[in-house]
Amino acid sequence: MSFIFLSANPPWVYNLAEATARQKPSHAVRLYDWRTYWKFSPSWPSVDPNAEIKRTLRVLPPGYAGRLEWGMRPLMKRWVRRWQRELRDRCGQQPFIIAPYPYLAPWLRDVPDHRIVYYNLDAYDLYRPTRAQRIQQLEAELVQRSRLTVCLSMYQVETLRRKHPERAERIQHFPLGVSKSFINSDPQQTAVLERTVTFIGNLTDRVDWCLVYAVADLCPELTFRFVGGLEKVETGGTR
Repeated sequence: MSFIFLSANPPWVYNLAEATARQKPSHAVRLYDWRTYWKFSPSWPSVDPNAEIKRTLRVLPPGYAGRLEWGMRPLMKRWVRRWQRELRDRCGQQPFIIAPYPYLAPWLRDVPDHRIVYYNLDAYDLYRPTRAQRIQQLEAELVQRSRLTVCLSMYQVETLRRKHPERAERIQHFPLGVSKSFINSDPQQTAVLERTVTFIGNLTDRVDWCLVYAVADLCPELTFRFVGGLEKVETGGTR
């Protein structure tokens, strides 16, 4: 058994690939358009010495998964076949392909259905409202074809099960892990955080910081706590 993690750009996808590679050979592939790559200069984390993982990064033209996808498709399918062949020759059987985004669907049409896992991270049609219909079509293709669909969010599990009732048993919840030290060991004993509002997640420009500041100004009796990775964002505020 082996695994290919396509578009393993988010840390939780790569971390899953590396964790899997401690047990089975895995291949993590990162895909960037050149503007994103040069803007953020992403790099791989240090390799876990116990992980049998290969890592591939490809920098592609802007629009490679959107308006130019039709032109990039033959190349992307050829790469997928090559990566499959490498692991098949090594392990004796076709690898499973973990696909975390709907836009990957056209590149997997030559892959047997029982070797595809759709790893849903979010409600993708909200990312690009102007392309929501196309995103929903590609997502439906993946859900219908995949051996298993796993979702970070229970909300997404319920949404996809409602859309695809015939696949409900193959749509499962797969939440992100957490350090045990952060879990209350005694459920009967609640943490003392009275009059406190806590946000846990990535602190990016996807948060409406102006709204946060406005609410904080209106509720001076409350304490607001934010926990997560901080990125430089345009807030329009001074705090």
